Amino acid sequence: MLVYFAASTTGLPEFAQNYKLIYKTLKSLHYEVALNWFVARLLKKTIYHNSEELVRNETQLLNRANFVVVELSMPSFGVGYQIKQALIQRKPVLCLYPDTLDPKRVSDVISGNASSLIRLESYNKNNIRQVIQTKLETIKDTGITKFNFLISPEIEAYLDWAAKFHKQSRADFLRRSVIKNIIEKDEEYKKVLKINR
Repeated sequence: MLVYFAASTTGLPEFAQNYKLIYKTLKSLHYEVALNWFVARLLKKTIYHNSEELVRNETQLLNRANFVVVELSMPSFGVGYQIKQALIQRKPVLCLYPDTLDPKRVSDVISGNASSLIRLESYNKNNIRQVIQTKLETIKDTGITKFNFLISPEIEAYLDWAAKFHKQSRADFLRRSVIKNIIEKDEEYKKVLKINR
């Protein structure tokens, strides 16, 4: 499994130990960590010679990654952009911040995100392995398949209302509704499941 690990390069002088702890933990758990711009800077390597090469290769690495891990000690527009790109591609994102950081300092854009693909967790040097192991296992097997269908304006208006009322995305609301209101109540389907076990 390929992990795209990101954090603020501006935060390297202050938070390098945190970043290295996460990087080493990912490696110790046998994840392949993409050698992206941030990781190269963390390891004091140069991999790009110009900004065009950086953008092109970072986009390709993010496209190939199975999931994204970000460290949030230092706010960063670049990291925010990478999170957004990952979510657009339906890639799970694990957002980490040290437990010494006031949770109110975590961006509202991240802490308020209702996507089922994003997880926000605090960590310290004693629990980082458990946090990463547990959360990546949870999010890497989301098994979401893309499915498109056309809807009427009436359905669209309802989904907009429901998403706002339940404080989640329309897609998350639909997924939960299908499970709760259709799958769990369909007696014929339950019989098929019993036969196939």
